[in-house]
Amino acid sequence: MSIVEAFPETNCVGKSYSGEGALRQLKKLDVDLVIIDVFMPDMDGLAVFKAIKKNYPNLPVVMISGVVDQSNPLVMEALKLGALGFIEKANTLDAKSQQLRLEARLKEVVDLVYSGNFSNHSMLGPRIAKHRKRLSKVDMVLIGSSTGGPSALRKVIPLLDSDIGCPVLIVQHMPEIYTASLAKHLAKESKIDVSEAASGMIVSPNQVLIAPGGHHMGIIKGSRGYEIALNKNAPVNSCRPSIDVLFESTANNFSGEILVIILTGMGRDGTAGVRALRKVNPLYCIVQSPDTCIVDAMPRHIIEDGLADKILPIDSISEAINLLARRNRAPTNFMESNTHII
Repeated sequence: MSIVEAFPETNCVGKSYSGEGALRQLKKLDVDLVIIDVFMPDMDGLAVFKAIKKNYPNLPVVMISGVVDQSNPLVMEALKLGALGFIEKANTLDAKSQQLRLEARLKEVVDLVYSGNFSNHSMLGPRIAKHRKRLSKVDMVLIGSSTGGPSALRKVIPLLDSDIGCPVLIVQHMPEIYTASLAKHLAKESKIDVSEAASGMIVSPNQVLIAPGGHHMGIIKGSRGYEIALNKNAPVNSCRPSIDVLFESTANNFSGEILVIILTGMGRDGTAGVRALRKVNPLYCIVQSPDTCIVDAMPRHIIEDGLADKILPIDSISEAINLLARRNRAPTNFMESNTHII
């Protein structure tokens, strides 16, 4: 924890080399953030995380590990249950590069906790887009999510109709390897087909494609229709995959009516992309309500810039997508309904 102690705004109030020891210390200490290694002598990190969330539900927890393949299921489960994030110790790097990478990632987490944005129960008034565009149909659903996203996606994707009638493309900020695991977990829980995207895949109705970690995802129009295009260009908004890259690629290459969903996450990735889409495509943008986000920055920037058409709690978003996208329902009726959703 010497890296954390080096940050001037932090004070490491406790250390433990075991899960049970950490839980004992939490009873005595005033703690703002817990960093857990996935592998410990007595309890794995997931067991410690569950115990912390049971007794301290609002305490942010970050998982850390250098054994990527073995820790994968534990990390994925923790993310689904609401861990603030995961930091991978890149064993392929030399010691100095690894320390700099860890320092940068930990500084992001410390700054986030210090700002309080991860638990900001929205002091913003709802600022809705002034000129709401009605969608006569939904040709594509685009979803962007970051910190807290795996848990949020678990409350959305499994509830989507299998015959939704359009493709769903997702950018979730995650390292390589973990997006494949995320896709597999969601596929097991969902009625709709879910998979990790690959270059050249046809973008077809009734499927969910998740951008692979470490790659930007866009779409191009090919001889067989719209196809997935991946690249390893420089990170955008410090992210790869980037939500803006997908949204701007769609604005440049896709002609149709688009439903955009912005879920929990830090930073402002997605804001420029929504603005680009709105210039060229009929668009309806739903953002997760800040009070149901683990980190509310991404939805908050959309709201502040007047780009949101609707602000919904996470538990209402899947129903909203289904109602807008179903071919056997008139979207205009949905827009004009008096239900609690829209």
